[in-house]
Amino acid sequence: MKASRFAAILVLAAASLSHAATIISYTATTDPASATDGTITSGGSGTANVWTTSTTGTAGSFSADSASNGDNSNAGGTGAGNPAWALWSNTGGESNAVHTLAGGALSVGQGIDLDFDNGFVNSGGTVGVSLQNAAGQNLFEFFFTGGNANYRRNDLAGITDTTTGFTDNGLDFSFALNSLTGYTASLAGTAFTGSLISQTDQAIARVRVFNSSNQGSNGDNDLFFNNLAITPEPSRLMFLLAGLGLVGLRRRRRN
Repeated sequence: MKASRFAAILVLAAASLSHAATIISYTATTDPASATDGTITSGGSGTANVWTTSTTGTAGSFSADSASNGDNSNAGGTGAGNPAWALWSNTGGESNAVHTLAGGALSVGQGIDLDFDNGFVNSGGTVGVSLQNAAGQNLFEFFFTGGNANYRRNDLAGITDTTTGFTDNGLDFSFALNSLTGYTASLAGTAFTGSLISQTDQAIARVRVFNSSNQGSNGDNDLFFNNLAITPEPSRLMFLLAGLGLVGLRRRRRN
């Protein structure tokens, strides 16, 4: 392949990265319903309005030490941190927090990371995370419904079990877009692959966290989350940088 042609391909790859979601991470500081609810921990500086919240029925949001949920075994906030964003809901209610990706939709090779820490989940209650297009249509979900043994996922194959069992001690969620519709995700370090739900628009532009119909007492059914990060795939960036280096080397040899 000629150097000029290869360079053109790399320029297009760089352009696709520049139009992708901004590589950035946020840490919780206060109630996700607040005008500024987080700190930018990489990819920038200062505070940010990370989440937009909405509720139906009796539900709401706050921020606190995530050790307060479930059986209170997360001493020192080891589940999602202290402070962490939090959502609560009573029976028939739902609390949502939505983050719109800065700079554009998720690009192939990019990913999303989030610390997720649910408390107890009553029968009929559901907590989870949805990845959505700009219109709010689901493209991927993981969630836990009270009464089940495992967390479940919703993708092109429908709703299926993961192999990650219930925990109120917190877990790490990570998601990487491997192709226009293919992904690899993991819960608590256990990976699985699949394809996005079929929609006219399959660009991931929003992250939604939700706590639905999950009434509890003493704060033991709250949902905490923290450390939202939009990340690049290191191998893709290494390929781009290596390719640019090869083009430069070929040019020097010709000179």
